[in-house]
Amino acid sequence: MKTCLIEPPKFVSLTNFVSTVSMPPIGLAYIAAAIRENGHDVFVVDAPGSAPKSFYTFNDDVRVRGLTQNEIVERIPPDTQIIGLGCMFTSHWVYVRELIFQIRKVFPDVFLLMGGEHVTGFPEFSLEEAPLDCVVMGEGEETIALLLDRVEKGSPLEGLDGVAYRDSQGNVKVNPRRQRMKEIDDIAKPAWDLFDIQKYQEVNQPHGSSQGKFMPMLATRGCPFSCTFCTSPNMWTAEWIPRNYKMVVDEMQEYQETYGVTDFQFEDLTAIVRKDWIVDFCDEIISRDMGVTFQLPSGTRSEGVDYEVACKLKAAGCHEFSFAPESGDPRILKAIKKKVDLLKMYDSARSAL
Repeated sequence: MKTCLIEPPKFVSLTNFVSTVSMPPIGLAYIAAAIRENGHDVFVVDAPGSAPKSFYTFNDDVRVRGLTQNEIVERIPPDTQIIGLGCMFTSHWVYVRELIFQIRKVFPDVFLLMGGEHVTGFPEFSLEEAPLDCVVMGEGEETIALLLDRVEKGSPLEGLDGVAYRDSQGNVKVNPRRQRMKEIDDIAKPAWDLFDIQKYQEVNQPHGSSQGKFMPMLATRGCPFSCTFCTSPNMWTAEWIPRNYKMVVDEMQEYQETYGVTDFQFEDLTAIVRKDWIVDFCDEIISRDMGVTFQLPSGTRSEGVDYEVACKLKAAGCHEFSFAPESGDPRILKAIKKKVDLLKMYDSARSAL
């Protein structure tokens, strides 16, 4: 089947503020790779990456970066059979919902689906508020492959774990969640050939500090903690699974050769959990004498950073990582289930100086 995946403009802000982040969408790239690996044709409309220097105002309230909604719809191949979108942040839903309506007007008969953290948290709401046929909840690579096979065969979605959908009577049905993928080293690498990586590199506005031509990476999936303010337990469950560190470094070298990358932005929820893993990872980079830098901008658990780990990170090329204490008040930390020892965090911070 011919599938079109759309990355909506994500850099939405108040009209008096302009976002300074422009990152290739690693989640959509993984889904594109999974679709292609299972024998389906896939086309990508990367709205923020196709026009990273273009800003416009939506509904007189927010500033949007990327293609306009009309430009997005115009780029969808006319023979598309399935259209999929992503929506990570609920704050973007007001824009994405309108985009879905625009797509449905032009493509009334396509199978229209969405994945991401927003629809995972609000599957019924999303299906009731927008003309979607289905939403994928949680980790998507296995689910999307099985979903496309069912749509191709005209089979019902009843019993397909990981999706919510409209049945033949138009009623919303929410199936059980799919179990997390354990063998994550078997997941196909992101289909970056479908994206204009050079445009992102020219804009040069990654999440972390800019150290040259960059690429987003994932070395691990999930987080073992259950902070009350975070959607991770719902999206990923409280399970942290690392990739084989040698395969991660292999992928880094591949991007060096293919895209001239010198810097890597690790988008992991919690990259440093096990000391042995991060030390082995750093030693592997050092042993290959790669001459690269990398950042961990998403937030790091302090328990995993001592003086030895800090030295290894620096020697391997890490220029930036962020601690995420959330609060210095023990009462608040307890209330939000943020399992952090403030004294240990002070020690970790001193080690990282």
